Amino acid sequence: MNGTLQYTEATGRTGLGFKVVNNIWQVYLVVHKNETLKQLRNYFIKQDCFEAVLLDGGGSSGIQLKNSAGTMVKNAQTRYIYNMVKLINIT
Repeated sequence: MNGTLQYTEATGRTGLGFKVVNNIWQVYLVVHKNETLKQLRNYFIKQDCFEAVLLDGGGSSGIQLKNSAGTMVKNAQTRYIYNMVKLINIT
């Protein structure tokens, strides 16, 4: 394997799936602890996503959002995450 994961290997997986319902975009952030790429792909297909992006493994996944008071909230993180995807609601 030379240090790379195979398509059929189950491990932490993270992905973003996209679909449009009644002209409203929906984005699914999915984190699985132990899935293959095929299983993650099949999840997005079942959700009727027209596009999906595989991100880093589950261990690198985190989420941060604003609560109703406008304060940023995030889950406990034990290490720094260098990349992010920012979703902005423009409606």
